Amino acid sequence: MKNLILLLLTTHWISASAKDNFHLTGHIKNQLADTIKISYSPVCIVYKPVVYKAKLSDGDFSLGFSIPEGYTDLTIKIGNKETEIYGGPDADLTLTADAANFDSTVHYEGKGDAIANYLAKCVLEKHAIRNVNLHAQMLGTYEPEEYKSALKKLINEENEYIDKNAAGLPESFVSYIRKANQYEVWYTMFMYAWRHESIKQKTTSVKDIPAELYAVTDAIPADFDDNLLPMLSYRVFLNNFYSSRVSGENARKKIKMEPGEWQDSVFAREYREMPPLTAEFLVGNQIYKSLPHSRISQIEHEFANYKEHFPSSKNIALLDEAIEQRKLTTPGKPEIDFDITTPDGTKMKLSDLKGKVVYIDFWSRGCVPCIGEMNGAKIVREHFAGKPVAFVYVSVDEDEATWKGAVNAFTADGINTHLENGRESEVVKKYEADGIPCHFIVGKDGRFAAVDHVVSPSDPDSLIAQIEQLLQ
Repeated sequence: MKNLILLLLTTHWISASAKDNFHLTGHIKNQLADTIKISYSPVCIVYKPVVYKAKLSDGDFSLGFSIPEGYTDLTIKIGNKETEIYGGPDADLTLTADAANFDSTVHYEGKGDAIANYLAKCVLEKHAIRNVNLHAQMLGTYEPEEYKSALKKLINEENEYIDKNAAGLPESFVSYIRKANQYEVWYTMFMYAWRHESIKQKTTSVKDIPAELYAVTDAIPADFDDNLLPMLSYRVFLNNFYSSRVSGENARKKIKMEPGEWQDSVFAREYREMPPLTAEFLVGNQIYKSLPHSRISQIEHEFANYKEHFPSSKNIALLDEAIEQRKLTTPGKPEIDFDITTPDGTKMKLSDLKGKVVYIDFWSRGCVPCIGEMNGAKIVREHFAGKPVAFVYVSVDEDEATWKGAVNAFTADGINTHLENGRESEVVKKYEADGIPCHFIVGKDGRFAAVDHVVSPSDPDSLIAQIEQLLQ
């Protein structure tokens, strides 16, 4: 095997060994890049994708590494071309493809090739292996009963597709992919009430959701299983289960909770009703993702409860470090400076904007909520035209071309910059801005603004009022 690059927090060279349980060799015609990259998202409360790279030598490459037992969702990328496969037990595959016509030429041979070729066909014919979620999002305009019927039809069609192409697939994989699809459907159902109202109200800043819309989510079973934590669809499903339950109960009882009270209620249900490993992962992940958005007092309260429930958790050290970093962005702390390079090549620093109120927005092209905020962001920018307010949009997209295309596509006017290492950049770590969209305000004095909570552009009126207060 040729030498590989393993990218985690640092980059270093390793060689394949007998312990590796996933092997991929092959040849790429019209390679378009010097390397091939394979990545996956491990079970970790902090976003730390595992990324392997191998050099392409006249199109040839060889990779070997270890992945978790069972099936692991892997992304293969060569330049701007990518596909997905599930790494299965001791897979040993040979990949051939023409990068100039990538999706239609991807082919695998070897141990595990039935699964890999099935997924290549999914990407070619349906553009994604998690096709159910993508299509189900388009059903948000439907009323509840019509929505449930359309969703049932969609999942039946997906299962028919699996049955039609199941020849040669291991029974364990067929069962796995069906289960993954089911969690994708349930995740989409969790989002229904908000999505339906955002379409109806023509805004992502939904003030009130009718209680009857939560009938859709009430039908979702509490299908928890610690053994499924490596499944990405399961982890996404978890994140919304009790938050949707509590929101629905409050809507029916016409109760309004403060954010901290609401979060305490969600966590209490997760601690009490989820199996231990699932709860340990989920609550830790939710605390981590809330760091940029919650008051530090609330975060420390949640962290204390977490340590009581899971005193020996490996997540405690990760959260402790992240919370200490989060304290550096609390009101009154000096801004964390960073370099800015705009799409036209202009170079500056964040500190060059001292004397203005600066709104910092971390985003990416692939972040649906980020894109959903763009209309509101435009309203806010236009309101402050000619005033000492700057809007800095920090892209964590993986490549520069995607970033520049998104800036043009969504008219993200303002000061745009791109972080070379995306979510793994030092800027993201210093701001604890992994959970995008993520927002900060720096006052005219160059210090983080004295606001209790930075308002999102999805609520443009409230954000305008917040910035106006800082201009006084």
